[in-house]
Formats: sequence, C-alpha cells, structure tokens
Amino acid sequence: MGTTSRTRQWILAVGIAAYALVFGEVFLRVMAPQAILPRFVTGTPLGIRGNIPNADYRQWTPETEVSIRINGQGLRADRDFALAKPDGVCRIALLGDSYFLGFENDLEDSIAGRLEQRLERAGHRVEVLNFAVSGFGTAEMLAQFDGRVRDFSPDVTVFQFHASDFRDNVRTAVLFTEDANGAFARSEAAYLPGVEIQDRLMELALYRWAIEHSHLYTAVRERAALLAKDLLFTLRRGSATRDEDDAGDGAEAASAPPNLPAARLTGRLLRAAGERAEAAGSDWFVLEIPTVLSRTRFASRASALDLDASVRAHFVSALPTLERHADPDVKLFYEQGHRHMTPLGNALTAEALAQRILSDSAPRLARCRTVGEAP
Repeated sequence: MGTTSRTRQWILAVGIAAYALVFGEVFLRVMAPQAILPRFVTGTPLGIRGNIPNADYRQWTPETEVSIRINGQGLRADRDFALAKPDGVCRIALLGDSYFLGFENDLEDSIAGRLEQRLERAGHRVEVLNFAVSGFGTAEMLAQFDGRVRDFSPDVTVFQFHASDFRDNVRTAVLFTEDANGAFARSEAAYLPGVEIQDRLMELALYRWAIEHSHLYTAVRERAALLAKDLLFTLRRGSATRDEDDAGDGAEAASAPPNLPAARLTGRLLRAAGERAEAAGSDWFVLEIPTVLSRTRFASRASALDLDASVRAHFVSALPTLERHADPDVKLFYEQGHRHMTPLGNALTAEALAQRILSDSAPRLARCRTVGEAP
C-alpha cells in the first residue's frame, strides 16, 4: 500500500471520527440535552478531595444556569476567611456534598447562603463557612473536620447526611481504622480516585471547555463515573449489591433497604464526627437531605443508622418542612439535572436548620448577638 493511499485512509478515518463527534454533540443538544454539572476537584494534603481553589465555572441544565465560585481556600464563597475568628462573629461550618455546596444554585440561593441570611435577620453576626465538596461521604467529612475545619473555630458544625452516604462511606472506609471500642483513627491511606488524571486534563484548554459546554462529553463522563463508582464499591464490599443510588434520584433505590454494614458504618462515623466537634468546643448537628421520589413524596433513611438517643438528638431533617410545602405545581427539587434542591427547597431546608440552631445553640450565639435586634 502506497504512502498516498495510507494518508487518504487516515484522513478518511479522522473525518469520520470528527463527523461522529459533531453528530453526537448536535444530536444530544437537540434531542436529549444533558445536565452539565462539572466537578472542579483536586487532591489535598489531607489525602482527600477538595475544591480547586479560585475555580469559577458554569453549570447548566434545561432548568437553570449558574456560576460556581470557589475562594482561594477551596470553600464556596466570594471571599477568603481569616483563620482567626473575628470578634463578635459566630461561625457556622457546613460539611457535606453537592447539596451543601449548592449545585444548580447561585451562591445566595444555596443552603449556606439562605442560612446566613436567616441568622442575620435573627440579629446575629455570622460567617457560614461552606466546606462542602461534591461526592463527599461522612468519612471524608470526618477527615476534613480533623485536618482543617476545627482550625477555623466553628461555634456550630453541621454535617450533612443523605442516602448516598451509605455507598460513599464503603468506598472511603480506607481513610480510617476502627478499634475494638469503636473509635476511629486516621489511616495512612488516601482516597483520591482519578484525581491525578483529572489534574493533568485540567491543564488542557479543550478539556476545560468540554466539561463546561459539551453534552457528548458529559453523557460519556457521567456513565463512566457511575461504572467506576460501582466497581470500587464492589471491590470494597466484596458484593455487587447496589444499596443506594449515587445521584439520589431514583424511587427504586430510595425504597430499597440499605446494606446494613454500610448503614452501621455511616452511623458510627456520624457519632465520631459529633464527638470530634464537641471535643473542639463546637455545637453540632446532622442535617438530613431527604431523597426525592416525586414532587410530593420524599424519603428519609435516618432510621437505618441505628443511633442511640443522645446522637439522634442532634439530627435535623428537612423532611417535615418539605412535606408541608409539597405541591404538584411546586418544584422543591430540580427534575432535569441531578435532582438537587431548587432555591425554594434550599430556603425551606435552611429555615428548618436555622430554627434548630437558634433554639439549641442560643447560649453560644449570644456572643454574636446584635444589640437591639429582635430574634
């Protein structure tokens, strides 16, 4: 075969590939638009994932378009925070996944933004520090609190709980060792799946464009990520049983009983997280984000955690509030993205959390009370 013939074949192959990519992109944009929700994460010295500092990226779904801004410390915020707490200010630390980070919502419409607004209206000077990272489970939250959050001296610490944490904690169990007394100590292991590859790809301008704009890339990436998560879960558990849906948006997954070892592990991790917060001098709560089944139906999985009464007393659930406001004509969760809460859903959830903080942590919040303001 001559050189000219081989060159023509290469040109033809490249042309066909380019046509297929363009056709696939156009087809998806017209017939099946994808929710483009990139996750700008990287590795941290703690051996866990973190938000890329100073990232500013776009999220788009058929229902909304928002900008996610990360400050220089890896928190979702428009500014950096001093490590030392300012005089007369109370700090609320939020640890969670994309629900707390505020995916599909502008900063002011996120749970963190709504909570800060609500506490300020109640007459308190507060800083809500949003340490959430998309995909985090309880084990990563515990490692994050130990290695970083406690240094910011939070007055109140809120750990998020969602049904997806059961599987996430099985995958991230390597981060801790548990002794016979149930105490967790940090292991030498790290949990940084795909981070090195992601960091290298982020150096390419074409890749950064694709993760924020390409429907074809998003479709392939989401399916590949789900397969990788399932494989890692299978390897860690030694079982292919799927006990929860990672996106938290499936009625079948929400109604299925959780894998009991995963549920017990999650409960023990939440208990350890609360103990760490208390030892650091912080009040603490666990806020449950219910699983959405429909516009008017939501599911709680907290009963699977098998917690004693002293720990369960720190739980706050948005479920009663959401159920009171549920209506077939009202969306509390987005339906064409990854089923995160709408601004209204976030506002209702933040209100439930704010009421508990104002009630149970009133003595601690007295130090940041604004004179003359009504509660």
